[in-house]
Amino acid sequence: MTTDTTNGIWNYSLELCRTLEKYNIQVHLVALGGWPSPYQQTEAEERPNVTFYKSDFKLDWLRETWEDLNPTRKWLNSIYHTVNPDIFHLNNFSHVEESWTTALITAFHSGGQTWWHAAKGEEEPVLWNEYIQEITHSLDTLYRKENPMSGDMKNFRNRRRNAPTRQAV
Repeated sequence: MTTDTTNGIWNYSLELCRTLEKYNIQVHLVALGGWPSPYQQTEAEERPNVTFYKSDFKLDWLRETWEDLNPTRKWLNSIYHTVNPDIFHLNNFSHVEESWTTALITAFHSGGQTWWHAAKGEEEPVLWNEYIQEITHSLDTLYRKENPMSGDMKNFRNRRRNAPTRQAV
């Protein structure tokens, strides 16, 4: 499961790890967004069902991230092929690999585009086009795969296509 060290996704991920521990489910928690704080590192490492991977790779929705996208994908891909998970839970958009055969779950937390719409009440600038293309590619990849989220992905994509151009999410 990917997580984000910079915001509420961290809390969401650790709460999910705590809940999964009750069912004896092992989690390989992969941190993006910068090195975890000492508190975050201790919090993750104290979970008996968590194997913790940390990085300083930037988040996919930050503009200065684009140089990190390919190295992040390679890192996640190597973890995926080492662990061979039953389910891969992504808390971000841009790192889906077409070669992955396991069930994929993506939690749609707020991202740069939705934040821009909500906070500024206007269309995002052109510089976000690359990010939107990455999200679209990832969603297309998820949609093509036979996995538990396929129907939900189709519904999400249809709603997004038919959504008004300005909306707060």
